[in-house]
Amino acid sequence: MKKKINIETFFFVSIIVVSVAFLLPLIVLSFYNHPSVDDFSYSISTHEVWKNTNSVFSLVAEAFRTSAKYYNTWQGLYSSAFLLSLQPSIFGESWYALAGIFIIAAFYCSSIFFCYYMFYKKLELKKLEAVSIGFLISMLCIQWMPSALQGIYWFNGAGNYTFFFAILLFVVVCITSISSDTSKVLNVKLCLKILITSIFAFILSGGNHVTAFMGFLTIATVVMYGFFRKNKMLVFRNLLPFAFSLFGLLLNFLSPGTKIRQSNFQKTGFVKTIVLATFRGFENTNLWINVAIILSILLMIPFFLRAAQRLLENGKCKFDKPLLVLILGAAYPCLEFCPPFYAVGHEGDGRLLNVVYFSIVFILFFEMFYICGWFLSKIKVDLEFVKKSLQPKSKIFSILAVLFLCMTFFCACGRSSYGFQATRMILNGRAAQYDKEANERAKKAEESAGLDIQFKQFSVKPSLLFIEDLSEDSEIWPNIDYARFYNLKSVTLVE
Repeated sequence: MKKKINIETFFFVSIIVVSVAFLLPLIVLSFYNHPSVDDFSYSISTHEVWKNTNSVFSLVAEAFRTSAKYYNTWQGLYSSAFLLSLQPSIFGESWYALAGIFIIAAFYCSSIFFCYYMFYKKLELKKLEAVSIGFLISMLCIQWMPSALQGIYWFNGAGNYTFFFAILLFVVVCITSISSDTSKVLNVKLCLKILITSIFAFILSGGNHVTAFMGFLTIATVVMYGFFRKNKMLVFRNLLPFAFSLFGLLLNFLSPGTKIRQSNFQKTGFVKTIVLATFRGFENTNLWINVAIILSILLMIPFFLRAAQRLLENGKCKFDKPLLVLILGAAYPCLEFCPPFYAVGHEGDGRLLNVVYFSIVFILFFEMFYICGWFLSKIKVDLEFVKKSLQPKSKIFSILAVLFLCMTFFCACGRSSYGFQATRMILNGRAAQYDKEANERAKKAEESAGLDIQFKQFSVKPSLLFIEDLSEDSEIWPNIDYARFYNLKSVTLVE
């Protein structure tokens, strides 16, 4: 007898397949990608060391020296500077294809791990459900972030923001794990988790100011909660991560380089920062919520209800503070805007906006889960009917399938999705033409050490790949750093 397909399993596997399918054009586009501006600036010395030694040890040592240099001269992002000095094109122009692939892989892996732990381990959804939600959220984030150029393809921007958001997710999982560990005493496993959390908290604090600040705020909130609840074990377990996070944050914010950079901007006062950050937080949340996000959340409601009911029956969660959860969820993106507004007086570029957008997408899913739990705790529901309605053969899955197909159609045809844009760039030849001209530039630069050279402007500038070109002025910093990267005497751009 032919085995019947479980519709529920098919539904969640379909989510994974669709997420991966829409990711493929973005991965393919990575092979047309090339370094720009700051990519060269941060990797001048590491490129030189690798070219002369081919030694991994020497390369890593030089990356640390580059981090120290920027720490003292431009910005205190000690973790970011280390990573950015290792941008892939130091090994050769073609290696830069790995930049976008690395960022996408880091984001997907971190998001899926985060959702697996939170939804499966803590909120009692099924394993496949949790993993599928991870793929779904990743797709929503990657396909509709404010700037895929700065969030995926430009390594200097994506490495400093998208990658460190992935680290933030990992740190949140680690904090949740050590805080909820049932061990009564400090055993080897718990000590190891605390140590790993502390190390990654320190690394996170050396990244961009937004994820560094939010990581510290998350750990500090857990410590304060434990203090006010008089939970000594909770406070004790998080003290070391808190100390590492705080120490790293102070190193970052108080560095000589940060002071030098801040001297170029006028600081916004505390009150004005709060007002501007709140305004932009709400405005951007309203701007970024699209049909795909709404449909995706609606698709998950039946499964959120089922899992929330299990938590209620087991007495693990009362879901009695919906207003607080909604307020905190709304406040989170506003808090993320505080560092840029206070430091430089504006909300930041696309790479920073990406981080806020990612947070909003994650928050909306968790808020909906909590609302489902609150709904079940307040309103009498025929649980037997709910359970029967969620059986594989039920009509609800037919409705879900139709909704999912609608979302799929929207994703495939919506001109706003980056998968669609990437496909169009590949098919119309613009990506290939840009790749050809960029490779010709790199080859000419590699063969012209010690010479004055000129480049023609790119004939095409794909919006997902091109961020900024060289200048007609050989004395401007992008030209100077490009020349230093390739050991040129000078480089200029001509018509």
